[in-house]
This record gives sequence, C-alpha cells and structure tokens, in this order.
Amino acid sequence: MFKTRSMLAALDSGEECESLRAIVSAAGWAFHVAPAFPYGDSISSLASCGVVVCGARFNNGRCWKDVLRETRRLTTPPNVIVADRLADEALWAEVLNLGCYDLLMTPFVAEEVLRLAEMAWDSWEREMVRAAAA
Repeated sequence: MFKTRSMLAALDSGEECESLRAIVSAAGWAFHVAPAFPYGDSISSLASCGVVVCGARFNNGRCWKDVLRETRRLTTPPNVIVADRLADEALWAEVLNLGCYDLLMTPFVAEEVLRLAEMAWDSWEREMVRAAAA
C-alpha cells in the first residue's frame, strides 16, 4: 500500500533519536522526529506514520500514555512502541495491556528495532487496508 515505511520518534534523548534514525534510515525507512510533546494539531500528520517510538517518560512530565492517547485520535492510529532503559516485566505488561504494540529496551539494538518495527508496520498497514475496504 505505502511505498516507504515511515516512523516517528518522540524521544527526549538526542543520542537515542540519532541511534534510531541511523538504524531505520539504513533499512530504507522514512524517519520523522517529534521535537516536542505534545504534538497538538500536528497529530494529523501522523496519518502516514505507521509506527511511533516514544520514550516512557518526557522531561516535561508527560509519558507514553499521553502519546498513546494522542495517536488514538486518528482513524487508523499508528502502532506505538515504548522505549526505555529500565524496560522490565511490569512496564512491558502495562504497555501491552493499555494498547501499545510493544516495548523496546535502550540502547537500541538494530536487529531488535528492525524486527519489531517491521512487524508493527505490517500490522498497521493491514489495518489501513481493512479501514479502506470498510
């Protein structure tokens, strides 16, 4: 359906953002950065981003739950992947139970990022096809 896979990163860490950019750009993905959260009116620009990777917490007191809430305003929301250095079973369970796609540990490992991002994209793309057919 889409020619280019597209990811949006909402991460406070510039180092993590650049690491993620290098991984997905090398694999041919389009990569976008949300320089600040919340996105406000720009949430509609996520329509072609099938995957959002966000930090568990932001410096402004917001968290991944805010990102998830914002993306759910879209007709076919992107799959949200939470990234955190302290990814543990409790956070993983909460992330999945509240509707995110998955949890990634940082620092990023290229193989894991690409495996998870590709599965999340494929899932989102299938939802886009279903929504278009409905």
